[in-house]
Amino acid sequence: MEKLHYDSEKIDPLPKTYILCTKSDFIDVTFQAKKKIATAKRGWTYIELASSHVPMADMPEKFYELLLDACEK
Repeated sequence: MEKLHYDSEKIDPLPKTYILCTKSDFIDVTFQAKKKIATAKRGWTYIELASSHVPMADMPEKFYELLLDACEK
C-alpha cells in the first residue's frame, strides 16, 4: 500500500461529508471514524443512513440524493 501525500492547506478548507451506514457489519470500525469526525474542528457534514455498508445497493435513490447534495455544498 502506498502512502497518500496531500497538501492540508488545500484539502482542509474543502467541504467533506461522512455518511455512517447504521446497519453496517463494520459499525465498530466506522464508529471510530465517527468519533474523529465529531471532534474535527471544521469542514465536516455528518449524516446517518439506515443502510448496510453498501447503501448504493440497499437504497440507491436516497444515497444518490445524499451524494448530489454533498456535491452542491
